[in-house]
Amino acid sequence: MSTSSGALVLILAVILSAAAGGKDEFDYVLVGGGAAGIPLAYTLAENGKDVLLIERGGPRKDNPEDTTTISQWGSALLNKDIAQEIRTLDKQITNVASILSGGTALSGGVQIEEVPEYFDHLRDKFDADFDEKLVNESYAWTRERVGQVMGYPDLYGDAWIGALQDLGFGPFAGESPSIANGSWNGYSLFENDGKKLSPDRFRRATDVIPLERPLDSLKILTRHNALRVEFDTSDETGNPKATCVVYTKSPDAFETIDSRANAGLPVRPSLFDKWKKVDDTDADLRRACIREGGEIFISAGAILSPVILMNSGVGPKDVVEKVMKNTGGKLIRDVPQLGQNLHDRWAVQFGVFFKKPVSRLREPIPVTTTTTTPQPDIGPPDGGGGGGGIRPAPGGPIDDPDDGGGFEELDPPPPRSRAKRESFLESDFPITVNAVSGVKKVVGESCPEDFGFNTTPDCFYVTAEEGTGIDFAGLVLSTRAAFPPVFRGLPEVDFLVALLSECLDKPDSILCAAFQPVFECTSRTAGWITFAPVPKSRGYVTVNEWGEPIVASNYLTDEKGEDLNNDVVGLETLLRVLGSGRFDDLFERRGPQSCVVYIFNKLVDLLILATRALPIPFPGDPDFQQTDLLASLPSFLAAETDEKTGRRSDSKEDPSRTFLEEALLWAELQKRKHEVIERSRKAWREGEGEGDGEHSEPEWRGDKSEVAEWLREQVALASTPPSEPEGFMDDLRCEFVTSEECERIRQLKNAERFAILPTLPTDLDDREKLEGFIKTHGNGMWHWSGSTAMGSVVDDKLRVIGVDNLAVADAGVFPQASRMNVQAHSIMIGRYAAAQREEQQGGDDR
Repeated sequence: MSTSSGALVLILAVILSAAAGGKDEFDYVLVGGGAAGIPLAYTLAENGKDVLLIERGGPRKDNPEDTTTISQWGSALLNKDIAQEIRTLDKQITNVASILSGGTALSGGVQIEEVPEYFDHLRDKFDADFDEKLVNESYAWTRERVGQVMGYPDLYGDAWIGALQDLGFGPFAGESPSIANGSWNGYSLFENDGKKLSPDRFRRATDVIPLERPLDSLKILTRHNALRVEFDTSDETGNPKATCVVYTKSPDAFETIDSRANAGLPVRPSLFDKWKKVDDTDADLRRACIREGGEIFISAGAILSPVILMNSGVGPKDVVEKVMKNTGGKLIRDVPQLGQNLHDRWAVQFGVFFKKPVSRLREPIPVTTTTTTPQPDIGPPDGGGGGGGIRPAPGGPIDDPDDGGGFEELDPPPPRSRAKRESFLESDFPITVNAVSGVKKVVGESCPEDFGFNTTPDCFYVTAEEGTGIDFAGLVLSTRAAFPPVFRGLPEVDFLVALLSECLDKPDSILCAAFQPVFECTSRTAGWITFAPVPKSRGYVTVNEWGEPIVASNYLTDEKGEDLNNDVVGLETLLRVLGSGRFDDLFERRGPQSCVVYIFNKLVDLLILATRALPIPFPGDPDFQQTDLLASLPSFLAAETDEKTGRRSDSKEDPSRTFLEEALLWAELQKRKHEVIERSRKAWREGEGEGDGEHSEPEWRGDKSEVAEWLREQVALASTPPSEPEGFMDDLRCEFVTSEECERIRQLKNAERFAILPTLPTDLDDREKLEGFIKTHGNGMWHWSGSTAMGSVVDDKLRVIGVDNLAVADAGVFPQASRMNVQAHSIMIGRYAAAQREEQQGGDDR
């Protein structure tokens, strides 16, 4: 059935009446209602099985503005009700979803399928034998229900496609659901509304997969957290058998998982609260059990699925025995490779800024919520006109297992706020996410053309992806990618991130008025990204003796340095795309009037104002220094645009703003600063913090901090114009001889003329400096895979080796991540696992 069939999307609210400590029985109990878990549950239930799906987060209707349209996909990661932050042993920041439909409710919506050579590689190298016929059928099922082609604006899109082909990403294949050598117009979860490219385009997460009929046998329990799996080990001659899942109500919010703290290492306190493992002895525990011949699936993702299994007694013996000693359990099965082979991609990205608002690039489009295909309904947050997602049923809310429930229909996505709607019409560039992707081979002298996945330092792939529009700021804030990793946990960065995040939602407040020009800049950003398609670096996930998660990302640590080399070549390639000449009339140039300088200057000004003891400096203010003097606070707040040049210039006066308003702003900044400092110090004290330097009690240094000094350096770097006039080469040979090397140099020199965030080195032909930029400003992509790999942890039926009735279905089962985005891959594996069970109904499939 296609997504345009008009079938109603109906989900059955849960009916559970067991008392605390009681149990219910099902054919299948599934843990994790995300990318894989929901299609797994739907398909099993369609096949007539009695299924319980336990999801730790709530439905999308609880957070519709962050999860239902394309307009806020980056900033949604800042919402602790739907995304949980993880800080790794190596001080990187990543996130995992805590919402029904998982990452498909938070991601950029990119859908890219793999091709047969990928599965051939998994079979040959990892002994991971996927049924390719069933894979293809599952991909098709996924594509028909949630995939649509991503639209793109003609002027920018044509320039991007042309530049990719100039740099060897050819041919352009047009619309394609799968990876291809060259470039292609990809698929997405977001609806295709033609050339409108409205910010209200609906997100087809997995919770709105169209169904053939109502599923009376599917029960979905939200806001309940699975703690562990129980086993029957009475058969001394056979394998242990999974029998039940123990679960309890989820906490109000899933706080930050700090791997260094969980590993007993000194940590710098964070703005955020730390995640604590649920104490089983105090929890209101329930059990969901399987009938004879039933099965338990863990689909909690590549990071959390191993954590659940290790807390259940399954995993590396040395790890599990320490946990069991403290919890009173016992080792169920030694699975040495569980949690190993975890990997993600280290991506390098940068933003460039369109010179003009959208109305000057193409005809303005009225914003509308009318859709091109029948859409599931998601209602407004106040409940007016209907609920949304999985709506509270007549008998009570879905997340209360003691109340009744019923079928409910989904309501339309909420319109954006008036301020955001008007902003789109007046200035925002249309929002796209990976509308056109590119992959090309780099083939060395001794490299076969068909090297496939056997990449080496001389034989590898280069990728190019892009996105445009309003929420670039939210994505940068959620990852802190604009700041070097060493600064990302400092109080000053906590302060700036908290303040800017607040202003994403309250742009018109006194506190946030200063940032309107900043967000105007970010709304017309094009973000470009590259990464290693076949990452070689490997991390791991494990738990401490109390069962608390510890994640090591280990980015860029592979022995031969292939990941870093891949990123360097990819970054240089993107810069050559920028310098191809096709964007000269589209993007801002480097210089003191650029968006980059403006943004960094605003951040420095904020630290100055927050550090100052009084609203504005005057003689007697102990914090006053002449070098820090702003003409007045209005000069900080005002940002006027010269209609003739389209450039911004700071105004010296703003007679419309009063001293009272200035004082109120200063007071608000002081309040936010003290909240950050106190929370950070409280976390430090509770963690029994001690030590010097990085591990000392957090101290606010404001405009004298390392962060402020670094920001000033970025301002100076971004203000410096390129050293060469356009059209001139230092190497005179390139004036008379045409060569590939001369063309490369010309393109890189041309790229140096653009305003780029984060600020790149002035010499883009310096490999050492590019490596430094990649290490400083790169970021993970949340493509976590491999921790429950087929061949070493699960078998070809996705069952945990050596354990009966227990299986895993999520991205962790793939020993090597797919070469591009893993989302279509993850949805596919849920459908695949259920289809496998259906095929085996005539035999012993348990």
